[in-house]
Amino acid sequence: MKKILLAITLPLLLTACATITSPSSERVNVNSTKNKTFTATIDGQQFTVPGSVKIKRNGDEKIILTTEKGCAPSTSIDREIETIFWGNFIFGGVLGSSTDLATGKMWDYDDFVTINCVGNG
Repeated sequence: MKKILLAITLPLLLTACATITSPSSERVNVNSTKNKTFTATIDGQQFTVPGSVKIKRNGDEKIILTTEKGCAPSTSIDREIETIFWGNFIFGGVLGSSTDLATGKMWDYDDFVTINCVGNG
């Protein structure tokens, strides 16, 4: 009987693991191929490159924008599905995985991003 109870409750405890265990934001380090500091924006917040910026983990596509001469005007931050999501998908089923999908916390953004620029000036 205990094994049956464990088999029923364990998946319920693991539902929405990424939503529960993952932070709501993460820090991304941004540098460039230019030997000069400049400003960039992401999600409406301005920051200095090279530097780091805190982004919200909501599953949205994250794009760094800059008007720095010689640099790419936009640079995407790559993302991938967080490993814990797959365990949740297997053990928690549709309920847990759909919760992680809805909150966007199933996504893990790259820790390091480089803005491509032409020249060093």
